[in-house]
Amino acid sequence: MTSPSFRLDGAAALVTGAAGGIGARVAIGLAEFGADVACVDLTTDPMAPTVAAIERLGRRALALPADASDPGQMGEAVARTVAELGPLRHAVNCAGIHDNAPTETMSLAVWQRKHPDVWEHVQAYAKDIPLGRLAETEELVGPVIFLLSDAASYCTGANLMVDGGAVCW
Repeated sequence: MTSPSFRLDGAAALVTGAAGGIGARVAIGLAEFGADVACVDLTTDPMAPTVAAIERLGRRALALPADASDPGQMGEAVARTVAELGPLRHAVNCAGIHDNAPTETMSLAVWQRKHPDVWEHVQAYAKDIPLGRLAETEELVGPVIFLLSDAASYCTGANLMVDGGAVCW
């Protein structure tokens, strides 16, 4: 029996929120593991560094303008991804949308709602995490790669807690 692969070679992926932060790092991480990546954010100019980093890795990249809360715009982004990169195999939502409801039950109105700055709340939360800090963006890439790879082929319906121990605390 061979070990399962963490490689994503030749697969087309789409990442929302790819202009910066977690989304940009995840998009680059997918390319590091062999995926071609459609980078989606509100405008294309801020995605230029992400697209350039992916292309330096020898992978194909697209910069697609779309609002992740707009089904029509996302449909167009997916259609262009499929047309230019091939069948979409992986999708990662890193767009800055937040709500305490499970995503599968969120209404379109909640997805579209803009939230006020929550930085003070986040800082207070970080102090209570057993690791005493928020994650670095680099630390989030590995779990994403795992879940998208064949190495996670038997994982279904599970929560992978990447929270610095916050849940166990």
